[in-house]
Amino acid sequence: MSRSSHKSRLHRSQKVLGIPAKALPWAIGGLALVLVVSLILLSLPSVAGVDPNFIPKVTGAPGLEVTQAFYDLGDRPFDVPVKVTYNLQNVGDHQPLRILQTPQVQVLEGC
Repeated sequence: MSRSSHKSRLHRSQKVLGIPAKALPWAIGGLALVLVVSLILLSLPSVAGVDPNFIPKVTGAPGLEVTQAFYDLGDRPFDVPVKVTYNLQNVGDHQPLRILQTPQVQVLEGC
């Protein structure tokens, strides 16, 4: 057996990261394919969790609906913090709703 044929047999049986050298291009191609498909799927608009019976109140744009806009917290001392949760819903036709500025809360003092 010549020395060059012995070297080529060793080269064919080498492993890179536990993958035979012959299969390495296929493994890299497969990973690249998975990455491309994943990026395509992530770029598509999500339809998971969308109610198929949803009828938008606003068409052609996003729309904001607040379930309860006014909260009466009763008599409270001025220096005691309170917590209120506002439920917001995009009632537009599947276009993203972006809140670009910090929402402002108006505190009214009653009699």
